[in-house]
Order: sequence, then C-alpha cells, then structure tokens
Amino acid sequence: MPRIVYAKDCGAVYFYEEDSEGNFLDLSEVYSLNSSYTTTEKAFFLLEELILNEENFTTCVPKNTELLDCSFSNGILTINFSCEALNCAGNFNQQLFVEQIINTVYSIEEIRGIILLIDGEESALPEGVDFSYFNR
Repeated sequence: MPRIVYAKDCGAVYFYEEDSEGNFLDLSEVYSLNSSYTTTEKAFFLLEELILNEENFTTCVPKNTELLDCSFSNGILTINFSCEALNCAGNFNQQLFVEQIINTVYSIEEIRGIILLIDGEESALPEGVDFSYFNR
C-alpha cells in the first residue's frame, strides 16, 4: 500500500516503477500546492500531472486520456475523463489505472469519496473493472 500524504498544501501523484523482475512498485511524486487553491483546483492539478507524466514514470493511464473536468462538493470529487480512458488494456492495468487515480486524489485530505465518469457517464472499463464510485 502506498504511503499517503496528508498535508494542507501538499499532494502526491502516484506512478509505478518496474523492478528487474517485472513487478510494479509504488512511486509517488509530492507536489507543493498553492494554499489558496480550492480542493477542485488541487485535484485538477494533481490529475493533470498524472496524465501529462512529464518525467516518463511507469503509468497505466491510457495514452491521449484527457481530464475533461472535475468538481468537489460535500466531500465527493467527481472526475470526468475523455473516452480514451477506456483504452486501458487488460484487467491488471485497469486496476492499476484506477488505483493511480484513487491514491492521487486521496492525497488531498478533504476528499472523502470519488465518482469517476467517462465523457460524463458512469462506466465500467472494458475488462469490467468498476469505474464509478469509491469511498474512503
């Protein structure tokens, strides 16, 4: 289980590192966040960092996935991805993709639950991995 960072002005983006035996190890990048950011802005920033992956870490985010929007209300973060998020091949990769999202946004203390959407609709990933609602 990855180490979760709980700090008002910090957040973490979760990637993976592959060892010599092909095992995926959790790797987190901690970012300082502007204290004036809203919870939505913090989440948007961290998710954009996850998608952009400028350091070329190992990730299970499908290529060309876009973060369309996110909103925060009553402890619940709703995240809306583009349809490219459906291009995640294989059950194992899909589970890692969902874990990356969950671990990244749960590094923000205020978030108690997550609703994941694809093009504005609740959906399951192609291998049947639940992609709808998660509660801390």
